Amino acid sequence: PGAAADAVRCRMSTLDTYAELRIAEGKLLRWDASTEKAACALQARDLEILVALARYRFLTTGQIAELWWPGRGLRAVRRRMTRLFEAGFVERFRPQTLRGAYQWTYCLARNGFRAAQQTGDLPAALKYAPRREAIFDYRYVIHDLQTNEWVLRYRERLGDRLLDWAGPDESRFLPPRRSRDESHMDLASIILRDSGWDAYDVDDEWCRPVQPDAVLSIASGAGDVDVLVEYDRTRRADKNFQKFLRYDTLLNVWWRTTELQHPWLIFVCQDSDHLRRLVLAADRELVGHLSGWTNDGRQQRYFGRDRTLFVVDEGLRGDDVMAIRLPAFPPGHEHRKPPGSVRRMPLPGLGT
Repeated sequence: PGAAADAVRCRMSTLDTYAELRIAEGKLLRWDASTEKAACALQARDLEILVALARYRFLTTGQIAELWWPGRGLRAVRRRMTRLFEAGFVERFRPQTLRGAYQWTYCLARNGFRAAQQTGDLPAALKYAPRREAIFDYRYVIHDLQTNEWVLRYRERLGDRLLDWAGPDESRFLPPRRSRDESHMDLASIILRDSGWDAYDVDDEWCRPVQPDAVLSIASGAGDVDVLVEYDRTRRADKNFQKFLRYDTLLNVWWRTTELQHPWLIFVCQDSDHLRRLVLAADRELVGHLSGWTNDGRQQRYFGRDRTLFVVDEGLRGDDVMAIRLPAFPPGHEHRKPPGSVRRMPLPGLGT
């Protein structure tokens, strides 16, 4: 659709990153080249931008404008980002096109990463990753950019309730290891001992590391929570089977050994058909649960099912703040009410 593409690329006062990313997918990149380094005294806002690029890998001009120049025209952000580029703190590229021009996408240069490190705001384990030498196709960056765009729409709704946003390179979680004395026990029993709960259908085989695309710390009425974001571009349920099982063990059991606070998991889907396929697959796979005695008798809690949500990418761009939640019990359970209707709830932090 050439006319639609031209309309997006020629928009001067605002940048619709969501629409532009849809059009740009699959195009080759053109890296910008700076002939010589110009001196540039870094300001507090510059350092915040460099730290964000270290955490989130890539940000477009429009995304940077939204975060640091809200409600302002684009001239100021373009001028300042050009200064940072010419000073050698950032790299920039955009998709190749014969007509018009896409907005620039920015990532860190080595000097920019050093400056971000010196602020003390980066995790010690975060390392510099050179991008210019490794990326030639926009498909290699569009996943990160679309994840960031979805988070920005969520952030817009949350306001001050968003306490922190961690990117993918600082969001890897490792399950605990057994001690020598615990080698005969399964991990769930070790973690849950003395809690009054027993784990069922939680296999040690799937107590494996997870690395979501983002982790959002959100202030909620019932206490702060962490939201793990999985932005799925595959549109294929079979690509997520192992991911479902890993997260099921995390949400039921071993999140308690991490710094996560009452975690939720959100799968962001490309459209309603994609969402339907993922929900059907997750309904079959998420069967892990805890069982224990409470004041109401013996209870079963399916934390993986209860705390995994599904949304369509475009929802937050409109008025839809609701997410799909699996039926309370898996297929075949005695309390499963046919036809096993899904549940709906507001996204964490957006409930009344």
